[in-house]
Amino acid sequence: MAVTATAAPTPSAPPARRARSQPHRDRFRPDIEGLRAVACGLVVLGHAGVSFLPGGYVGVDVFFVISGFLITSLLLREIARDGRVDLPRFYARRARRLLPAAALVVVATIVGAWFVLSPMVGKETAVDGLWTVFYALNLKLAAEGTDYLNAQEAPSLLQHFWSLAVEEQFYLLWPVLLMAVAGTLVARGSRAARTAADGPPKLRTARVAVVLVLVIAGSLALSVWQTGAAQPWAYFGLHTRAWELAVGALLAVALPAVRRLWGPAAVALGWAGLAAVLYAGVSFDSATPFPGYAAALPVSGAAAIIAAGVAAPGRGVGRLLGLRPLTTVGGLSYGWYLWHWPALTLLPAAFGLTPSVPVLLLSAAAALILAAISLRLVENPVRFSPSLSAPGDGLSLGFAVSSVLALTAVVALVAPGGTPRGEQVDIATVAQEPGTSLQPVLQESLDGGPVPENLTPQIESAKEDLPASRADGCHADLLESAPTEPCVYGDPAGARTVVLFGDSHADQWQPAVHEAAAEAGWKVVHRTKSACTPASMTIDSEDLGRQYTECDTWREDVLSEMEELRPDLVLMGASYGLGDAGAGEWGEAMTTTMSRLTQAADRVVLVEDIPVRSSSGADCVAANLDDVSACALERSAATPHADVADAVRDAVTRAGGEVVETLDWFCTDEACPEVIGNYLVHRDATHATASYVRFLASRLAEEVGIRAA
Repeated sequence: MAVTATAAPTPSAPPARRARSQPHRDRFRPDIEGLRAVACGLVVLGHAGVSFLPGGYVGVDVFFVISGFLITSLLLREIARDGRVDLPRFYARRARRLLPAAALVVVATIVGAWFVLSPMVGKETAVDGLWTVFYALNLKLAAEGTDYLNAQEAPSLLQHFWSLAVEEQFYLLWPVLLMAVAGTLVARGSRAARTAADGPPKLRTARVAVVLVLVIAGSLALSVWQTGAAQPWAYFGLHTRAWELAVGALLAVALPAVRRLWGPAAVALGWAGLAAVLYAGVSFDSATPFPGYAAALPVSGAAAIIAAGVAAPGRGVGRLLGLRPLTTVGGLSYGWYLWHWPALTLLPAAFGLTPSVPVLLLSAAAALILAAISLRLVENPVRFSPSLSAPGDGLSLGFAVSSVLALTAVVALVAPGGTPRGEQVDIATVAQEPGTSLQPVLQESLDGGPVPENLTPQIESAKEDLPASRADGCHADLLESAPTEPCVYGDPAGARTVVLFGDSHADQWQPAVHEAAAEAGWKVVHRTKSACTPASMTIDSEDLGRQYTECDTWREDVLSEMEELRPDLVLMGASYGLGDAGAGEWGEAMTTTMSRLTQAADRVVLVEDIPVRSSSGADCVAANLDDVSACALERSAATPHADVADAVRDAVTRAGGEVVETLDWFCTDEACPEVIGNYLVHRDATHATASYVRFLASRLAEEVGIRAA
């Protein structure tokens, strides 16, 4: 969400000679500075959990319009004056303006994550820090957003840098395209073309406008389409956000026409624009398909405010936005945006506070103070340093700062940290003793003490401790509709067949099912898909921002396949936290599925879910190496969707199926330890590590009846 301090010329802008000698004074737009404050305030307060601003994220869209307007105004003036854009100077200015503060925040966030949260979180933040070096974090976030496994992780402490990535990707291309369209058309030797302060000649303006209209139309169409197809790519992608920057750019191109707006009409337009932006912030929420069509409201509102300030400067909404408190915050908006997101996570954790709204608002205020400090001590000294005014110096600075940032991230990645220091423990033999209760081991694991040295898996590799089906491509992701072939485990030549069917909570049992089936001589057909319940119902996917139609197609294909396959056993697993359907709807949907499965298979068994945490178990253990009991979960909190689970269980048993309860493999009567013996239980918040599931193989086999013939 980068913005520059150079603003568009006012209607009374003097000739180019004076503009060059006093660029900041003559082109400063207090209304735009105030609009920055509004945009940043929406984002920060929305992230702080202020209840009446669920759509605060639209502030980023406002910033895109502002940035497109300001940067394009600067580029057009340079083309009008010199007939071209000095690309090295342009990128050097961007480097001086953006990189020092951004690098400071990234380094501070990596260090803060390491020491305040855990070394593991610090390493994860360092990975994202490397992506920020190349302004590509938006691509990583988009890919993770359509990967259900990653989508369930806690948001990155650097997630907000996605908008900087979008802007810089746009400005890597836009000056070159602008020169191709406008710069080459400047009449050689034309004094008017070289010195016009109000913009380029009409011929050039028209051609630039046509290009921008095409960009807006194409990018908006992509945004609408992809919001319905894969919302994370629509939200984070340059191709779906470019139109918002292009709207600001088109406004800069159209300045001569905008200035001719009738004053009272411009005043009304400005107030309407502010109302549109605020309405979006108040009425939009996480369920709004965004960006898509919805983004047009804050984008058009921001454009209307900027246009009103051109035609009626200092009047109407411009007078409000030009008030000193707003312009002061607007001047800090870039730094405030950079600091606010890590502050909202790190500051409460550092002081041991629950992140309630008041605490988050205090953290946001602290971020504003940090922004003021970094502006005074870092941003302005670098930005206005005479020794860095040459393009080569600015580019060298950018390279140096990026190198320091990359080096910090690499050091954090390779530095030792988060290593368990407790004595070795081995409970592997417990699993081999039929009928042996796990309760003594579970109770002992609740007694506390340091994490065992031989923790399996190790903390840093917990999130990669996945079923083999993941690497084999046998677990279908969100956007895949067809079952993958052949995806056979256990004994491929086995005379008896078991189908593992369901979402990722079924997939997590693959290591145990494979091991048990291989030993008993059974063939395992693997049919699982992310966030796709086996219950016959259409889910509204928060990750995709729409109905999860791929799940319906996939489920129907698998049910039809099983009707032909006639397996001996179907093992189902499911999460009950999908969508917003009630227990009754879940029960009916599972009854529909069971009516087909009981006709197709000899036996149908539902393997109930494991304890569900509110945050990553691995992250908790990494932060509590000396007392693993701090990560224990109360058993009463382990099943947050108990009413749905009861309805599904009843539907299965009424239809002639069986249910295997698994909580006693994870919990005592009171609590569920996160480290059981030498095993780490959760790889994230809701899925078990493959290592612990494998440990349970013989117990699962006994419960579901996978035995040698």
